[in-house]
Parts: sequence; C-alpha cells; structure tokens
Amino acid sequence: MGEDTATCTKGMKPDDAELRIFMVPNPELNTWHGLQMFAQKDDFEEYVVEKKEYEEEGVRVFRKFNL
Repeated sequence: MGEDTATCTKGMKPDDAELRIFMVPNPELNTWHGLQMFAQKDDFEEYVVEKKEYEEEGVRVFRKFNL
C-alpha cells in the first residue's frame, strides 16, 4: 500500500483493517448493470419517485427512503 493511499484513508477505517480496492473492467457498464438488477427487484416500485411528487416536495421526498 502506497503512502498516498494510507494518507487518504487515515481516520476512515480502523488501523488494523485491510483496505482492498478493485477496478472493474468497464465502470460505466458496471453501474448500468447494477441499476438494471435493482430495477428488476420485486420491491422496485417502492423506490419510484414520480415527477409530480418531486416537484411538490423537492428533495424532501427522499426522506421516505431514510436518506
């Protein structure tokens, strides 16, 4: 582990924890695949925010997701 990595993670993890970073072959597609899997979940509809709902409540609408 290089000095730069240790510096940027200081205070973010216990000293005895191992930090491993992986680079996926195509980050853009990896994100798309993750969202595709999320959209196929049975409870996906519970996470949908309609445009009208967002326009009325703004970002407060996301409180229902505990964000």
